[in-house]
Amino acid sequence: MTIRGQFYSTIYTIVLLRSRYGAWLRVETPPQEYELPDKKEQLIDHLHDVQKAGKDLLHEVNHRLNASFQPFPLSHHYEDEEGFGPIRGVIELERDNFLIVTGEKMHYLLSTPLVHDCLHHDWLASNTLGVACNPGPIMTRSIAPRSFFVSGEPHHCVHRDVSSLKASQITQANRKQCGPRSGEEGESFCEIWRFEQYLCCRCCVFGEVCTKAAVFSLPCGQQNGHSAIKDAI
Repeated sequence: MTIRGQFYSTIYTIVLLRSRYGAWLRVETPPQEYELPDKKEQLIDHLHDVQKAGKDLLHEVNHRLNASFQPFPLSHHYEDEEGFGPIRGVIELERDNFLIVTGEKMHYLLSTPLVHDCLHHDWLASNTLGVACNPGPIMTRSIAPRSFFVSGEPHHCVHRDVSSLKASQITQANRKQCGPRSGEEGESFCEIWRFEQYLCCRCCVFGEVCTKAAVFSLPCGQQNGHSAIKDAI
């Protein structure tokens, strides 16, 4: 899928095919763009529409090529050094226009968090525990900082240690512990930091990849607010 716009307002689906010789082919129809809705009750319909568009495109590819291709799991793509090199998880095609590899998922967003009842979606709750991000709650969808979701929504995360680690730079010293990353040395650990900085990792398609890194552990579900994040970065 790709994201277009000054802020990630529109999304459209593509299929990436890897030939037996290692070349990558990009397949798309005349793009129908799907706007990320600012009303939370419309998010499920948006995700459904993008899911259907992706499946329809893959079906058409299989029909035209008389094939039965299935999406390669995202975690496998990150374990494939030969394939990951030319096609990383997130590629900025031009300013604020991103190509995002989502594997068997059709969107970088999951519909609900994989961990339920976490307190750290809400700034006030996190602040009461002494672990909220500064300077305060994000109450409107924002370009600076990059945060589509707001305090209190299940896709939003305000835990300061999570935010700090996501923003931490990839360096020569910690590169191996970070595992395969889309970012270059000096860029942020978080795969989607360039267009979203407060998304809950449990709602992000890259969560399964990031949590495999030696430097990354999430505090989800810890009601006392203490961080489980490792200090390797």
